[in-house]
Amino acid sequence: MKRVIAIFLFLFLQASTTALAQTRQVSQIQVVSNWGGLNAGEHGDLTIKRKSNNYYANGNKVNDQFVFALLEAVNEPVLNKPELVNLGITQEWLDANAEKGVKEYAEFYFTTSAPNQQALYLSSFTNRSLIERAILSLYSFIRSDDYPAIEVNIRDEGGKQITISSDSQYLFMLPWKITKDGQTIKTYNANISRAIANLLPKKFANRGRIAGEGLRRDLAETVMRYIKDDWNLLDAENKAGKYLEALRSKFIVETAEIAGHHNVEYGKEWVNGNSTETNLHAVLRRKDFPNNFFIGAVLPVKNGQVENIDVFLNGIESYRNLVFSVGWLNEYIASNPKVNIEFRFITDRSFSEKAMQIFAADMKAIGKESLINEIAAVQKEIGLLRVGRTYSQAHWLVLPDGRMVLWRFIGYDALLNWKPDDFTHHECTRYGGKCVGAVISKDGTLISK
Repeated sequence: MKRVIAIFLFLFLQASTTALAQTRQVSQIQVVSNWGGLNAGEHGDLTIKRKSNNYYANGNKVNDQFVFALLEAVNEPVLNKPELVNLGITQEWLDANAEKGVKEYAEFYFTTSAPNQQALYLSSFTNRSLIERAILSLYSFIRSDDYPAIEVNIRDEGGKQITISSDSQYLFMLPWKITKDGQTIKTYNANISRAIANLLPKKFANRGRIAGEGLRRDLAETVMRYIKDDWNLLDAENKAGKYLEALRSKFIVETAEIAGHHNVEYGKEWVNGNSTETNLHAVLRRKDFPNNFFIGAVLPVKNGQVENIDVFLNGIESYRNLVFSVGWLNEYIASNPKVNIEFRFITDRSFSEKAMQIFAADMKAIGKESLINEIAAVQKEIGLLRVGRTYSQAHWLVLPDGRMVLWRFIGYDALLNWKPDDFTHHECTRYGGKCVGAVISKDGTLISK
């Protein structure tokens, strides 16, 4: 026992001596930190100096162990990406912070949700493999009105300097750039962040971000985004399970939710920020569909009942046959597997009453009134396609004779075989984007721009 104690004391004294020697090499640490945003700004300037073997900032003594911790962190191996343990995320931490995090993020939304939805969130937050994927999204976004910056200069008694800097928007201000001996490295080491935060006053510019404050809240928000489709599907199952089963008799239900959204082809406008209509939104596919072809159904929900399920099931096949009767479109779908093609069915038809009204207003505004009556005459037979993704998509009409009309587009990669310059386009009357009214023949030839 005495031998063990002796060895422990030796190691402890050796570590303490090394720490003291390293801290004595540092004569000054200067920190300059700034943040800018919309009509706001923060600035922090702190100098820590060694005097008589102690460190002081603004007349206050600084724990030399904090100085040593910073030096130690700077010399640790480079981390090329965020790592959970380094961020302080262990299984124990996940178990302890799952509920606390979601209540910081959206307490009312969570506590009023169904028990199976709450269980989904909790099991997801405590799933380490999911968190390993989710954490990367906390280090990949961009904010347009958030400009932090910090520089830490460490100078030793011989005049040599180490510079640590970051302008990262992310938690812990990762990654850090470290410049010493004429070389610069980048590392995602949160130990550097914690060491710097320990040296700073509580209200110093960017200190909360450097210390990683808000980690569990931000991680809870990220987890909720990851499980959004499953969360919404559980809600739809809870409220309209038998109707989803009816849809599953012919289709695979990819996603489903009950909501009051509205867009150019569906839903009523909100009043004072509140929804005035509720619908079942379902994205469906079948095994015989191309992998990038889906059906998006929007069916009214009234008094807890989903309307027009039978109308949809009985009528959707003729619409599908219409779409697949256009040879050049089939070739495009097959040869562009990364471009999503979604056939739309709203209430009781594909090209809804709302879509017709907005289409008519758009065509009138751009001087293509001749299309309005032609489209209105066959409205119930028209198939509406939504091509692309949320922020880069186009709405195409498939007419009963196989011709297609490009109605409107946002972005530039949902125009099938064409480019924006191939069309004459104008600002749309509602919901943004560019309105076109171009007509494509059944063989894929551009008839009118």
